[in-house]
Amino acid sequence: MTYGSLWGTSGERTVDVLKNTELALTKMLHWFVPYISFVMPVLMRPLIILGALALVLYLINRKSSGSRRSWVNAFTTSAIYPSMLHAVIYFAAVALTIITDDHRDLLSDRYYVILLVPTAIFILVTFDTLIAPHLRSRPQQAGYVMAFVLVLWSVYPLYSIQEYLVRASTQGEPSGFNMYNNRIYHEMDLVAEMEKLRESQPNATVYSNYADAVWFYTRKPVSTLPLADVPSPVEAYAGWPHDKPGYIIWFEPNEYKHYLSPMKIAEFASVELIYEGDGGKIYYVRSR
Repeated sequence: MTYGSLWGTSGERTVDVLKNTELALTKMLHWFVPYISFVMPVLMRPLIILGALALVLYLINRKSSGSRRSWVNAFTTSAIYPSMLHAVIYFAAVALTIITDDHRDLLSDRYYVILLVPTAIFILVTFDTLIAPHLRSRPQQAGYVMAFVLVLWSVYPLYSIQEYLVRASTQGEPSGFNMYNNRIYHEMDLVAEMEKLRESQPNATVYSNYADAVWFYTRKPVSTLPLADVPSPVEAYAGWPHDKPGYIIWFEPNEYKHYLSPMKIAEFASVELIYEGDGGKIYYVRSR
Protein backbone atom coordinates (compact mmCIF):
# COMPACT_ATOMS: atom_id res chain seq x y z
CA MET A 1 0.00 0.00 0.00
CA THR A 2 2.89 2.35 0.72
CA TYR A 3 4.83 1.71 -2.47
CA GLY A 4 1.98 0.84 -4.81
CA SER A 5 3.44 -2.54 -5.74
CA LEU A 6 2.98 -6.12 -4.65
CA TRP A 7 6.47 -6.53 -3.19
CA GLY A 8 6.89 -3.13 -1.60
CA THR A 9 9.35 -1.37 -3.91
CA SER A 10 8.97 0.97 -6.81
CA GLY A 11 10.87 3.67 -8.67
CA GLU A 12 14.39 3.37 -10.09
CA ARG A 13 15.27 0.23 -8.14
CA THR A 14 13.48 -2.90 -9.30
CA VAL A 15 13.31 -6.35 -7.83
CA ASP A 16 15.14 -9.07 -9.76
CA VAL A 17 13.44 -12.15 -8.33
CA LEU A 18 15.51 -14.66 -10.31
CA LYS A 19 18.79 -13.03 -9.29
CA ASN A 20 17.68 -12.84 -5.66
CA THR A 21 16.72 -16.53 -5.75
CA GLU A 22 20.03 -17.62 -7.27
CA LEU A 23 22.06 -15.49 -4.82
CA ALA A 24 20.05 -16.86 -1.89
CA LEU A 25 20.70 -20.45 -2.96
CA THR A 26 24.39 -19.68 -3.52
CA LYS A 27 24.70 -18.25 -0.01
CA MET A 28 22.93 -21.28 1.42
CA LEU A 29 25.26 -23.63 -0.48
CA HIS A 30 28.14 -21.67 1.03
CA TRP A 31 27.16 -23.12 4.41
CA PHE A 32 28.42 -26.44 3.07
CA VAL A 33 30.84 -25.51 0.27
CA PRO A 34 33.63 -22.90 0.54
CA TYR A 35 33.99 -20.03 -1.90
CA ILE A 36 36.95 -21.24 -3.96
CA SER A 37 37.78 -19.62 -7.29
CA PHE A 38 37.42 -22.77 -9.39
CA VAL A 39 34.15 -23.68 -7.65
CA MET A 40 32.54 -20.26 -7.98
CA PRO A 41 31.34 -20.63 -11.61
CA VAL A 42 29.30 -23.63 -10.44
CA LEU A 43 28.14 -22.11 -7.13
CA MET A 44 26.89 -19.04 -8.96
CA ARG A 45 24.54 -21.32 -10.89
CA PRO A 46 22.85 -23.04 -7.96
CA LEU A 47 19.78 -24.08 -9.94
CA ILE A 48 22.00 -26.31 -12.07
CA ILE A 49 23.56 -27.92 -8.98
CA LEU A 50 20.24 -28.48 -7.24
CA GLY A 51 18.64 -29.68 -10.46
CA ALA A 52 21.42 -32.22 -10.95
CA LEU A 53 21.06 -33.44 -7.34
CA ALA A 54 17.29 -33.75 -7.78
CA LEU A 55 17.81 -35.74 -10.99
CA VAL A 56 20.23 -38.13 -9.28
CA LEU A 57 17.80 -38.66 -6.40
CA TYR A 58 14.99 -39.33 -8.87
CA LEU A 59 17.03 -41.84 -10.87
CA ILE A 60 18.07 -43.87 -7.85
CA ASN A 61 14.51 -43.88 -6.54
CA ARG A 62 12.55 -44.17 -9.79
CA LYS A 63 11.70 -47.82 -9.09
CA SER A 64 11.06 -47.27 -5.40
CA SER A 65 7.65 -45.69 -5.01
CA GLY A 66 7.78 -46.47 -1.29
CA SER A 67 10.80 -44.24 -0.77
CA ARG A 68 9.23 -41.39 -2.67
CA ARG A 69 6.01 -41.81 -0.69
CA SER A 70 7.93 -41.86 2.59
CA TRP A 71 9.75 -38.66 1.57
CA VAL A 72 6.47 -36.84 0.86
CA ASN A 73 4.78 -38.17 3.99
CA ALA A 74 7.69 -37.05 6.18
CA PHE A 75 7.03 -33.42 5.29
CA THR A 76 3.35 -33.69 6.22
CA THR A 77 3.99 -34.59 9.86
CA SER A 78 3.20 -31.99 12.52
CA ALA A 79 6.83 -31.98 13.64
CA ILE A 80 8.14 -30.90 10.24
CA TYR A 81 5.59 -29.18 8.02
CA PRO A 82 5.38 -25.89 10.05
CA SER A 83 9.12 -25.31 9.61
CA MET A 84 8.94 -26.17 5.93
CA LEU A 85 5.93 -23.92 5.35
CA HIS A 86 7.60 -21.04 7.17
CA ALA A 87 10.81 -21.57 5.19
CA VAL A 88 8.98 -21.41 1.84
CA ILE A 89 7.07 -18.26 2.79
CA TYR A 90 10.17 -16.59 4.25
CA PHE A 91 12.35 -17.46 1.25
CA ALA A 92 9.71 -16.12 -1.15
CA ALA A 93 9.34 -12.90 0.85
CA VAL A 94 13.08 -12.25 0.79
CA ALA A 95 13.36 -13.06 -2.92
CA LEU A 96 10.55 -10.57 -3.66
CA THR A 97 11.95 -7.69 -1.61
CA ILE A 98 15.77 -7.61 -1.77
CA ILE A 99 16.92 -4.58 -3.79
CA THR A 100 20.07 -3.15 -2.15
CA ASP A 101 23.62 -4.13 -3.03
CA ASP A 102 24.68 -4.81 0.57
CA HIS A 103 22.05 -7.55 0.86
CA ARG A 104 23.11 -9.02 -2.47
CA ASP A 105 26.72 -9.29 -1.32
CA LEU A 106 27.86 -12.93 -1.35
CA LEU A 107 29.21 -12.68 2.20
CA SER A 108 25.98 -11.25 3.62
CA ASP A 109 23.71 -14.10 4.61
CA ARG A 110 22.04 -12.57 7.67
CA TYR A 111 18.66 -12.65 5.90
CA TYR A 112 19.05 -16.34 5.14
CA VAL A 113 20.64 -17.85 8.25
CA ILE A 114 17.14 -18.26 9.70
CA LEU A 115 16.68 -20.92 7.01
CA LEU A 116 19.62 -23.00 8.25
CA VAL A 117 17.50 -25.21 10.54
CA PRO A 118 14.79 -25.91 7.91
CA THR A 119 17.57 -26.65 5.42
CA ALA A 120 19.16 -29.14 7.82
CA ILE A 121 15.77 -30.79 8.38
CA PHE A 122 15.21 -31.06 4.63
CA ILE A 123 18.66 -32.63 4.09
CA LEU A 124 18.28 -35.14 6.93
CA VAL A 125 14.78 -36.20 5.85
CA THR A 126 15.93 -36.55 2.24
CA PHE A 127 18.94 -38.63 3.26
CA ASP A 128 16.89 -40.82 5.59
CA THR A 129 14.14 -41.57 3.05
CA LEU A 130 15.81 -41.41 -0.38
CA ILE A 131 19.46 -42.34 0.20
CA ALA A 132 19.80 -44.42 3.36
CA PRO A 133 17.55 -47.27 2.11
CA HIS A 134 19.99 -47.89 -0.75
CA LEU A 135 22.93 -48.14 1.66
CA ARG A 136 21.47 -50.67 4.07
CA SER A 137 22.48 -53.65 1.94
CA ARG A 138 26.11 -52.84 2.73
CA PRO A 139 25.99 -51.04 6.08
CA GLN A 140 29.70 -51.40 6.89
CA GLN A 141 30.89 -50.00 3.56
CA ALA A 142 28.29 -47.23 3.74
CA GLY A 143 29.51 -46.32 7.23
CA TYR A 144 33.09 -46.02 6.00
CA VAL A 145 32.01 -43.84 3.09
CA MET A 146 29.91 -41.54 5.30
CA ALA A 147 32.73 -41.25 7.86
CA PHE A 148 35.17 -40.34 5.10
CA VAL A 149 32.78 -37.73 3.68
CA LEU A 150 32.25 -36.23 7.16
CA VAL A 151 35.99 -36.01 7.88
CA LEU A 152 36.62 -34.51 4.45
CA TRP A 153 33.87 -31.90 4.88
CA SER A 154 35.01 -31.00 8.43
CA VAL A 155 38.16 -29.46 6.93
CA TYR A 156 36.00 -26.57 5.68
CA PRO A 157 34.57 -25.31 9.01
CA LEU A 158 37.81 -26.04 10.87
CA TYR A 159 39.83 -24.05 8.35
CA SER A 160 37.28 -21.21 8.51
CA ILE A 161 37.57 -21.11 12.31
CA GLN A 162 41.37 -21.06 12.08
CA GLU A 163 41.27 -18.27 9.50
CA TYR A 164 38.86 -16.25 11.66
CA LEU A 165 41.04 -16.62 14.78
CA VAL A 166 44.20 -15.58 12.91
CA ARG A 167 42.52 -12.45 11.56
CA ALA A 168 40.95 -11.66 14.94
CA SER A 169 44.32 -11.91 16.71
CA THR A 170 45.90 -9.38 14.35
CA GLN A 171 43.12 -6.87 13.72
CA GLY A 172 40.39 -7.51 16.28
CA GLU A 173 36.88 -8.62 15.39
CA PRO A 174 37.09 -9.17 11.60
CA SER A 175 33.37 -9.20 10.91
CA GLY A 176 32.38 -6.51 8.43
CA PHE A 177 29.31 -5.64 10.49
CA ASN A 178 31.24 -5.06 13.72
CA MET A 179 32.46 -1.86 12.14
CA TYR A 180 34.14 0.03 14.99
CA ASN A 181 35.33 -2.48 17.58
CA ASN A 182 38.50 -3.41 15.75
CA ARG A 183 42.22 -2.67 15.80
CA ILE A 184 41.98 0.05 13.16
CA TYR A 185 39.75 2.22 15.33
CA HIS A 186 41.34 1.26 18.65
CA GLU A 187 44.71 2.51 17.39
CA MET A 188 43.40 5.51 15.44
CA ASP A 189 44.86 8.88 16.48
CA LEU A 190 41.53 10.60 15.86
CA VAL A 191 39.77 8.27 18.32
CA ALA A 192 42.39 8.93 21.01
CA GLU A 193 42.07 12.69 20.52
CA MET A 194 38.28 12.44 20.54
CA GLU A 195 38.35 10.55 23.85
CA LYS A 196 40.59 13.23 25.37
CA LEU A 197 38.20 15.93 24.17
CA ARG A 198 35.20 14.20 25.69
CA GLU A 199 37.00 13.70 29.00
CA SER A 200 38.02 17.35 29.20
CA GLN A 201 34.63 18.67 28.02
CA PRO A 202 32.00 16.04 28.93
CA ASN A 203 29.09 18.42 28.32
CA ALA A 204 30.23 19.72 24.92
CA THR A 205 27.98 19.15 21.92
CA VAL A 206 29.57 16.77 19.44
CA TYR A 207 28.60 16.23 15.79
CA SER A 208 29.99 13.51 13.55
CA ASN A 209 29.61 11.75 10.24
CA TYR A 210 30.29 8.50 12.16
CA ALA A 211 27.96 9.04 15.11
CA ASP A 212 27.95 5.33 16.03
CA ALA A 213 31.74 5.26 16.30
CA VAL A 214 31.81 8.35 18.49
CA TRP A 215 29.15 6.93 20.80
CA PHE A 216 30.89 3.54 20.96
CA TYR A 217 34.15 5.04 22.22
CA THR A 218 32.76 7.83 24.42
CA ARG A 219 29.34 6.53 25.53
CA LYS A 220 28.03 10.09 25.31
CA PRO A 221 25.30 11.60 23.11
CA VAL A 222 26.22 12.50 19.51
CA SER A 223 24.33 14.89 17.26
CA THR A 224 23.92 14.40 13.53
CA LEU A 225 25.32 16.74 10.93
CA PRO A 226 23.24 18.70 8.40
CA LEU A 227 22.03 16.56 5.53
CA ALA A 228 23.23 17.04 1.97
CA ASP A 229 19.95 16.27 0.18
CA VAL A 230 18.24 19.62 0.89
CA PRO A 231 17.71 21.93 -2.11
CA SER A 232 19.63 24.91 -0.71
CA PRO A 233 21.74 24.09 2.37
CA VAL A 234 22.84 27.70 2.90
CA GLU A 235 19.23 28.83 3.25
CA ALA A 236 17.95 25.69 4.98
CA TYR A 237 20.65 25.73 7.65
CA ALA A 238 21.08 29.46 8.11
CA GLY A 239 22.08 30.10 11.73
CA TRP A 240 23.06 26.46 12.37
CA PRO A 241 24.05 25.20 14.93
CA HIS A 242 22.04 28.00 16.58
CA ASP A 243 22.56 27.79 20.35
CA LYS A 244 24.53 24.52 20.20
CA PRO A 245 28.13 25.29 19.24
CA GLY A 246 30.38 22.27 19.52
CA TYR A 247 32.83 19.99 17.81
CA ILE A 248 32.67 18.10 14.53
CA ILE A 249 34.44 14.72 14.62
CA TRP A 250 35.02 14.07 10.93
CA PHE A 251 36.23 10.58 10.05
CA GLU A 252 38.11 10.03 6.79
CA PRO A 253 37.55 8.59 4.32
CA ASN A 254 33.88 9.53 4.65
CA GLU A 255 31.54 6.76 3.52
CA TYR A 256 28.35 8.60 4.40
CA LYS A 257 27.77 11.01 1.53
CA HIS A 258 24.38 12.11 2.86
CA TYR A 259 26.06 14.40 5.42
CA LEU A 260 27.43 17.82 4.52
CA SER A 261 31.22 18.02 4.79
CA PRO A 262 32.88 20.62 7.04
CA MET A 263 33.85 22.56 3.90
CA LYS A 264 30.18 22.81 2.91
CA ILE A 265 29.11 23.63 6.46
CA ALA A 266 31.60 26.51 6.43
CA GLU A 267 29.39 28.20 3.83
CA PHE A 268 26.75 28.95 6.47
CA ALA A 269 28.57 28.44 9.83
CA SER A 270 31.92 29.29 11.40
CA VAL A 271 34.15 26.21 11.18
CA GLU A 272 37.65 26.11 12.70
CA LEU A 273 40.07 23.19 12.31
CA ILE A 274 41.59 22.33 15.71
CA TYR A 275 43.03 18.85 15.07
CA GLU A 276 44.19 16.79 12.10
CA GLY A 277 45.65 13.31 12.33
CA ASP A 278 45.36 9.68 11.39
CA GLY A 279 41.70 8.90 10.79
CA GLY A 280 40.29 12.37 10.27
CA LYS A 281 39.89 15.87 11.68
CA ILE A 282 38.21 17.73 14.53
CA TYR A 283 36.58 21.12 13.99
CA TYR A 284 35.02 23.65 16.30
CA VAL A 285 31.74 24.90 14.87
CA ARG A 286 29.47 27.77 15.88
CA SER A 287 26.83 29.86 14.20
CA ARG A 288 27.74 33.07 12.43
